[in-house]
Amino acid sequence: MLIRRCAVVWLEPREVASFQLDDLLAGGTGVVGRLAWFAHAPHLGGAIEIEALHAPILGALGPVDWIERDVLDARFGTEAIEALLGVGLLLPDAEGDPWARADSAFRGQGWHPPAAIGHMAARWEGVDGPKAMVDADVDTNEGLLRQHGSPPPAMAHPLRRKRRSSCQGSNATTSTPCWTPARPAATTIPTRSCRWRPSHN
Repeated sequence: MLIRRCAVVWLEPREVASFQLDDLLAGGTGVVGRLAWFAHAPHLGGAIEIEALHAPILGALGPVDWIERDVLDARFGTEAIEALLGVGLLLPDAEGDPWARADSAFRGQGWHPPAAIGHMAARWEGVDGPKAMVDADVDTNEGLLRQHGSPPPAMAHPLRRKRRSSCQGSNATTSTPCWTPARPAATTIPTRSCRWRPSHN
């Protein structure tokens, strides 16, 4: 039998937490974490957990060249190769294998690998959007206000600084807004002659 790796696979080290009664009885929190490896492959239905010892095998095999099963068994062990074949990360050269057919269909689509992984991770089904909004009480303006409060103001008041100016012969203290880069340059040009001078107290 000839075998090769699937076209695209991304390995993720993930911390998985679970409840352990023994830890709770021993004075702990009862929540115990462990590090696990997950494989993301676009031709699969979702991420799958794999043994840590199997991760280097996926990194040692390529998605193009076919290799004899006996060679892989001798190099990595029959149990490891069988486990990766069983989850569709290694594929046999057999038209009847469902994972091989799915991988072949994926190869024919020409996906960019990172984009394919992102698309796979974002897939969902069985979700009723309108019902979920009703359940969360965010389907109306009133519900949005109850859940999230009033929206923030559209913009903050600009900072202002005071200057003394002499404009057309009159001394006055004026409040001048700070310059805003987004404002068009034409609006910053004064429409009348104005000469600034420091005040003498």
